[in-house]
Amino acid sequence: MDVLAIGYRNHSKRIIDILSKNKKISKVFVYIKNRSIYKKNTKKINYLYDLKNLEAIDCFFILSPADTHLYYIKKFLKYKKKIFCEKPACVNSLEYKFLNNLNKKDKTKIYFNFNLRHSDFFKIFKKKILEKKIGLPSYFYFKSTNGIVYKKKLRNNWRFKSNNIFHKITGNVGVHYINFFLGLYPSTKKIEVIENNISNKGKDFAKIDLNYNSTYCTILLSYAGPADYRIELNFTNGILIFNNNLISLNAPRNTFDKKNNFVNPPMK
Repeated sequence: MDVLAIGYRNHSKRIIDILSKNKKISKVFVYIKNRSIYKKNTKKINYLYDLKNLEAIDCFFILSPADTHLYYIKKFLKYKKKIFCEKPACVNSLEYKFLNNLNKKDKTKIYFNFNLRHSDFFKIFKKKILEKKIGLPSYFYFKSTNGIVYKKKLRNNWRFKSNNIFHKITGNVGVHYINFFLGLYPSTKKIEVIENNISNKGKDFAKIDLNYNSTYCTILLSYAGPADYRIELNFTNGILIFNNNLISLNAPRNTFDKKNNFVNPPMK
């Protein structure tokens, strides 16, 4: 299988490295728009400077900036092959309408990298909701923080300088958790966002609140703090926790000490 990647730096490079190590992939072609940039071909990776004669490509990977995603989707749909596209899917309502109006056959060819919603954790959580063994979901808490704003090489990074919502922490990171919540409650209409500049280097903090009927969600994001990544999903009879790549369930709610006071439910 041969694949083509659009984009070659930063996150794109990480994806290309993963593709090049996949034994099912024979060749990874990487498109570089700027012809003045020279990259030496390797045994597995070949660099291209035009997008001609792509009929032999089996899958396209769109890893370029967000505002170019739809351009490449339109370009590659005619080949009737699979398309992997980094999030976000689009950057304005017109692009959304175009994607939403694609026929079902074309829609099934495109995979957008909202990986949290397609994770095992999401499947476990959805199963717990359907089982109702730990009650009804009441409150979600997502936290994703790190200190990259203090890295010298990232001081003038696009994450802190751009006003584009998909470049800032709200859209670049928060979109995964918003998509998680919308995957369960697609009729959610109200989303409130508070952004802040803690480091004085750019918008490096965001708090996002969503709610659907009696289920509430808070998303806390920061580029200006210690690394911490956790998810707490609170039910009326237990708490499902994802922390440091470990999943735990604390239940039941009615856990008491010898004096009949509520105590933290045991981990299962």
